[in-house]
Amino acid sequence: TAFKQQRLRSWQPLLTPKTVLPTFFIIGILFVPIGAILYWQSSKLFEYSINYTRCAELGSEFTVVPSDLYEGSFPHKQKSDEAPFMKYNRAENTCSLKFTIPINVDGPIFMYYRLTKFYQNHRKYVSSYDTAQLKGTARSASDLNNGNCDPLATRTINGITKPIYPCGLIANSVFN
Repeated sequence: TAFKQQRLRSWQPLLTPKTVLPTFFIIGILFVPIGAILYWQSSKLFEYSINYTRCAELGSEFTVVPSDLYEGSFPHKQKSDEAPFMKYNRAENTCSLKFTIPINVDGPIFMYYRLTKFYQNHRKYVSSYDTAQLKGTARSASDLNNGNCDPLATRTINGITKPIYPCGLIANSVFN
């Protein structure tokens, strides 16, 4: 066939400055307003970042966070004037943060956390679930140990092995 022999009809444009330059100018005229709108919208955003990796080192009372562990960028203002505070509760193994946003913010406000140098084993993660269990079928601990839920299929408490409902890594990341 013509496809196998690579003899299909094709179009090969003749690229000359007369055809290329107007095309680039038209594309540029179309994308400059889009870029300006995106830049204007991004300049209205603010970000406040606090690295709490060394929280346990700072102590059990609210302590000022060192300046190299936080940064903020706010519209019409270069940096935040007030440093954040953090404390570590050893009994509960929690880190508490106290910080002030130097501008009035209309909602909604979203808070995120970032993990660096953390690599999830995706292949194992997506296959770690039990379809029958998710459909509502009662599964024994031995069924789950022989299935796909590894490493979170069962839990042994006081010498008794019990199945985890729902089992698997996906359920653990959703419900934990």
